Amino acid sequence: MRRQCLLMARNNRTPVDYWLSLSLRSLSEWIRDSNDLIQEENERMRRR
Repeated sequence: MRRQCLLMARNNRTPVDYWLSLSLRSLSEWIRDSNDLIQEENERMRRR
């Protein structure tokens, strides 16, 4: 979980303690949405 919080902080330019303060459910939802956005962006770049 620590690693994922570090990644979310880096990718979203937010403090790590913000992500650590979230409930596991909320953090999981943010992680899922973030991963979906990254995947969509990668697919768009591959199509170019």
